[in-house]
Amino acid sequence: MVSISLVIPAYNEGESINVFLEHAVEIIKKNKLEAEIIVVNDGSTDDTKDICERLSKKHQIIRLINHEVNKGYSRAVSTGIKHAEKDFIILIDSDGQFDVKDIPAFLKKHNETGADVIVGYRVKRKGTFLRKLMSRGMTKISSLLFGLKLKDTQCAFQFIKTDILKSIDIESPSFQAPTEIKIKLAALGYDFEQMPITHHERKKGKTSVKALKIIPSTILFLLYLRIKTLDIKLRQARDYK
Repeated sequence: MVSISLVIPAYNEGESINVFLEHAVEIIKKNKLEAEIIVVNDGSTDDTKDICERLSKKHQIIRLINHEVNKGYSRAVSTGIKHAEKDFIILIDSDGQFDVKDIPAFLKKHNETGADVIVGYRVKRKGTFLRKLMSRGMTKISSLLFGLKLKDTQCAFQFIKTDILKSIDIESPSFQAPTEIKIKLAALGYDFEQMPITHHERKKGKTSVKALKIIPSTILFLLYLRIKTLDIKLRQARDYK
């Protein structure tokens, strides 16, 4: 069986991260997985760091990486990827909206298909009407701009071979990393498998995503990626010749 690194960005998740990490450890032990859990504390101002430090002493599989200041979601994801040491990386958020019980299903899908890139899609997406509308809209825009035939381009729950994920630079200034990863891997010619995943309402804490505020920057970043991916494809064509 392949080994996995769970990469978990966390910012001010003190109200929920203890339960989340304990559940992740439980799932790993129950399924006898070879795994490490990398939590990137992104300059939290609550007790997230203290909780994770305590849990890392309790469970050897938990590794805590600290950003002294808040660098943003995408930078936290990048830091976690950089420190991953196992065969595959599973990206998952720390707010409890994704269910760690779905982790074995990613491994089962990999064993069945041999896929190096498996992306989750939220069957019954929770959240406000605006968040749902924005998610559907960005998926449509990504399909039009990049030809992505995916059901949920913004879903952060993903299973990707470590050396593949480490081969790309994440440039997103905010929360667009999950979409950026899919776009760049598609431009490099990787095929995707998709898998339905469970999505819960956030039970504790507050989201740091302000939907209306990030729409303009997200659209501009997608246009930038459109130019970037065209350049990738042109370079690939020249190399092929």
